[in-house]
Formats: sequence, structure tokens, C-alpha cells
Amino acid sequence: MSGQGPPTGTHATGEPATGQAPARTPTREQPAPGEPAGRGERRPEAREADRPTADVRHVTDAQTIRALTHPVRLALLEALQFAGPLTATQAGELLGESPTTCSFHFRQLARYGFVTEAGGGKGRARPWRLAVVGNRVAPAEEDVEAHAAGLALGSLARNRALERLDEWERTASLWPAEWRSADDQSHYLLWVTREELTELLAGLAALLARFTGRIADPSTRPAGAQPVELLSFVHPVGPPPNPPSSPNPPARRERLHAGSENADAHPAR
Repeated sequence: MSGQGPPTGTHATGEPATGQAPARTPTREQPAPGEPAGRGERRPEAREADRPTADVRHVTDAQTIRALTHPVRLALLEALQFAGPLTATQAGELLGESPTTCSFHFRQLARYGFVTEAGGGKGRARPWRLAVVGNRVAPAEEDVEAHAAGLALGSLARNRALERLDEWERTASLWPAEWRSADDQSHYLLWVTREELTELLAGLAALLARFTGRIADPSTRPAGAQPVELLSFVHPVGPPPNPPSSPNPPARRERLHAGSENADAHPAR
């Protein structure tokens, strides 16, 4: 999955595990940093130390990939992208989950390096932030277990992204005309060599890099800026020119934005 996500980013609802309420997307109507966030709490003030680094982390092992393959964990990363540092209680109010559930999943995300403490507070009043703005899932081609984990994560994240697209189409009429006219859905079929495709994707990444730093530093966002999601699915079509003798498919390389034990070993209740 290429691109900076999220929703996470993200974002809309994923299909939670049994017993979980669907995660709600934080919206621009949610309180801004420093404004009341419900239950008498205030969002942590955004400080330099609270911001994620602009780095993209490369995730290659199956266990770490599986740790992220959970709808609540993806939703938490997406919420941090939108709102900045959050406590478990604040995140629970945004996602429709209990503080206990969010606290557990925050700790698991921290265990695998996806989030870190933002400083200040204890227990469920402890705020969390993103560790980095992006995670690139890139298992080695010969690592069958990590490849399978990457496919599962990609499927979950992709479905969440497509649900956000459906949400946009349901609610677009509520947006100002200038934003409705600015959206786009395009499909291209290109005849390119492997080298040309690599060059094309590198150019797209360089173009997007102009904007991705705004996730880490809200002060760089110009007036009127809104979160916009760009999805990219790039792959060959048709039968392979030289079918491989190995039954294992090639490894996928994915990037997530927003990010334990087996992720389903302790489902949220």
C-alpha cells in the first residue's frame, strides 16, 4: 500500500473484531489541540517534542506487521494524525471505544514502535503521539510469513480507505462547492518498463513530500488547509510474461500513516 495514509489516517470506519464498535473518523468538527476534549479533559498542548519525526520507518518482520493488523490500532494511528497527541480517554471518545481498550492498544503500538508517550499525565491520562509520520511495510521476498502478514494488513488498510471514499461520496454535498469540484477519481493504464515505473513512483513520492511534513508540524499548514487522502494502486495487469516456478508471490511493499502478540490475541472488548 503506497502513500501516506490514513487514514490512516484515516478516516472512516473499519470492520472491528467481534464485540467492538466501529471506529469513527475524527472530523474537522472535533476539538482542536488545547480545546476541551470532553469529560473535563483538555487536549495536550502541541509542543516540539510532541511531534512525530518526518521519517518513514521500514517494517520488515511478521510479528511487527501483525501487531498493526487490527482495526482499533489503525484507527488510533489515524486519530493521532488528525488530532495530534491524545490520551486513551480522548481517543476512546473519538473512536467510540472504551478508554481501557484504547489504553491497551496504545501500549501495544508503543511496544512495537508505532507510537510514543507525548509527556505528561499518568495512566489513561497519559497522552500518546505518533513516533513517525509513515511506516513502510517491506518484507523480504523470501519471508513467506512476513509477506502473508503484509497482505492481511494491506487488505485491512485498503478496505478502511475505500470506506472513507464511500463516506466522502455520501457527504460531499455538505462541503463547499470549491472542495466538491476539487476532488478527483482517475484511472490510467500505462505501458512502461520496470525502470520507468520506478522513476514514475519516485517522482510522485518527491511531489508528495512537499506536503507530508505538515502531518508532523501543524504550524506549517496554510490557512484553509484540509486533510485530503490520495490513494495509489500501482500494479501490472494481465498474465505474467514469465510465470515464476515458485508458488510464492513476490513481496509487497507498503507504506502506512499514520502503523505484541498476534494482533488478535487480545481483542478489544
